[in-house]
Amino acid sequence: MDTQERILIIEDSEEIITFLTDSILHPSGYQTLVSRDGQEGLRRALEERPDLILLDLNLPRMTGMEVLTVLHKRGSDIPVILMTFYGSEEIAVEAFRLGVKNYIVKPFKSQEVLEAIEGALAEGRLRQEKERLTEELMRANRQLEQRVRELTMLYDITQAMARLMDLETLLSRLVEAAVFLSKADEGILFLIDEETGELCLRSAKGVGEKYARGLRLRVEDSLIGKVVQTGEPLRIASPEDRLELKVKTGYLVSSLLYVPLKLRDEILGVLGVSNRVSDRAFTSADQHRLNILADHAVIALENARLYEGEQRRAFQLAMTSHLSRRITSILDVDALLSEVVELLKENLGYYYAQILLRDGPDHVVMREGTGEIGHSIRESLFRAPIDDQTIVGWAANNAEALCVNDVQPEPRFRPHELLPDTLAQLAVPLRVGKEVIGVLDIHSDQKNAFDDDDEIILQMLGDQTAVAIQNAASYERVRKQAEELSTLTEIGTAITSALDEDEILKRVMTGINEILRVEAGSLLLIDEAAKELEFKITLHGRAEKLAPVRLQLGQGIAGWVAEHGEPLLVDDVREDPRHDSQIAETIGFEARSILCVPLQVKDRVIGVVELINKLGKGLDTRFTLDDLEMLTALAAPVALALENATLYGITAGQISEAWRQTLTSMSEYAREPLKVFATSTYALKAGVEGGTISCVDDTLGELLNSMERRIEQMASLTEILSALASPDSTAQDWESLQRRFEKLKAKYAS
Repeated sequence: MDTQERILIIEDSEEIITFLTDSILHPSGYQTLVSRDGQEGLRRALEERPDLILLDLNLPRMTGMEVLTVLHKRGSDIPVILMTFYGSEEIAVEAFRLGVKNYIVKPFKSQEVLEAIEGALAEGRLRQEKERLTEELMRANRQLEQRVRELTMLYDITQAMARLMDLETLLSRLVEAAVFLSKADEGILFLIDEETGELCLRSAKGVGEKYARGLRLRVEDSLIGKVVQTGEPLRIASPEDRLELKVKTGYLVSSLLYVPLKLRDEILGVLGVSNRVSDRAFTSADQHRLNILADHAVIALENARLYEGEQRRAFQLAMTSHLSRRITSILDVDALLSEVVELLKENLGYYYAQILLRDGPDHVVMREGTGEIGHSIRESLFRAPIDDQTIVGWAANNAEALCVNDVQPEPRFRPHELLPDTLAQLAVPLRVGKEVIGVLDIHSDQKNAFDDDDEIILQMLGDQTAVAIQNAASYERVRKQAEELSTLTEIGTAITSALDEDEILKRVMTGINEILRVEAGSLLLIDEAAKELEFKITLHGRAEKLAPVRLQLGQGIAGWVAEHGEPLLVDDVREDPRHDSQIAETIGFEARSILCVPLQVKDRVIGVVELINKLGKGLDTRFTLDDLEMLTALAAPVALALENATLYGITAGQISEAWRQTLTSMSEYAREPLKVFATSTYALKAGVEGGTISCVDDTLGELLNSMERRIEQMASLTEILSALASPDSTAQDWESLQRRFEKLKAKYAS
């Protein structure tokens, strides 16, 4: 018997060593290692990891008990058989507590030694067999998980293709999917030209732009044509056929796989993949996946050609579930997110659910979670990087669901102190087309809580939620735009009818604060004589403290804007060297973020409007580019109105012209947002009436009717403003338009 198992003998007696090696161990097929003192034996035990140790108690340099003690402290699992003389059994009993498997008494017999060795090694063999079986099971599980991921991925791809109605986009995605699923170097897709009967290359990946453009093949003399003729897949996997494949395909490949695109009995084209760099041969599994892909692809192709939007709508309606129907009628993003996570917890019984939305290119931020735990995590502004280091980050980065049914060994799992009972986690990307807008993150307090159906269902819900979020966000932008437009129109009407500077300043700042709720704000005008900025009006007090303060041009954020005539949006003033903290210290106010725009008349800066610390919660406390655009647009008529007030008394004709310019500016500014608002409103209403937007009650319809009424009001107001701004208007016209304006206000007073 040759076991190849190694036994370390730690013994200082040459006679015993010789007896053990020559008479017992070698004849029995064991390999031996020999150390003649305790220190050397310990070193070899730790470094060489033998299968068994035969250890003498009495050794030079380090006793057997000392060796056992060190091995025990190091956590060694090497079985040890103690060799002892008569009278030292008590020591042997002590040694058992240090992990000794057996002991033999000197002098010993061969059979006695072999039985002790076999008994000690049997346990190790069982452990190794268990480890081997465990590894095989884990490998099988990994293969199964990979298979599940592939099937899920294939499902996602085919469903995504079914939603594509643009033919060119569909063909491109189909080739990309084929290359991805088969791990190929390149892919091609040929469609049959119905007029010529030739195969026309419609999409390619990895074969070169020159090759991809306009290539046409005859069915009779090409490998791809053979697939068309037979209607069967073609798989060539022999590297030695590389040269022949070059002749038949026009470029050098080591293996290829072509499958027909067949709808019923009609061949529409051929989908193919090949390996040019890699020597990997395509397998029957690759062929099976591409066949499934092709079967679904032809349906998508037919839909794109024949049914377009009707087939897409049918697919969407078929996939709509009970949960998705409930969320599609919600047009408030916060309410929508809360509804989704609570539905998941209530209906599916998960331990915890949360939704994170993209915040910039590199992070997702938690926006809603279940219960008090979710509230606490949201208030902490929890963020996760979009990378492969966390479960949530991986799902966002790869646009794929990531299911972890046992989080303990998962390196990407990040425990949270408020979620101590999480044992399984599923992260589903929220996707709109190719864009990932966030992640649906589900936690369970049970291992193996998620199966394939859960992942598919939650991905469907995630996709539907992503669309609903996008719709709600779009609606919120339109609604906010309408409110801003209404306020801006009111501000414009107010300031153009006032020629008192203080009255203009008061109306402007009040109106701005209605649109952009801020902690503090001020309007500063340039003293031309002193070349300084003077605080004219402030929001929320502090006027007395700021009244004596003057800023040099270039001093602080406001001074910089006044000097350069450019707007500024500063998210964190601590990071901006232009910020002057002395002013904040003077009035006892801490600025965190600032939005500042110049007041200009014909390229001449006459002052600035500065807003500090936007009010809100979470991410809503940051100024946005929309805020900057709105304030910049408002600054022009405000500056003109202030200039009008300055010029008041010069000539009536000059003032009249200034009024007209202001009104024209306000009217033109109102037109475009009004068009956007109207288009969005009619689209929403058409969606509800046509059944493409779900609505569980009359609330949405009433809201849309109200929005239409608001549009009519603003349209009438815009018409009046345009007439007032006309250079041909007379005093009688002004009186008539004023009466129209009063009637308009009375009509919409309710």
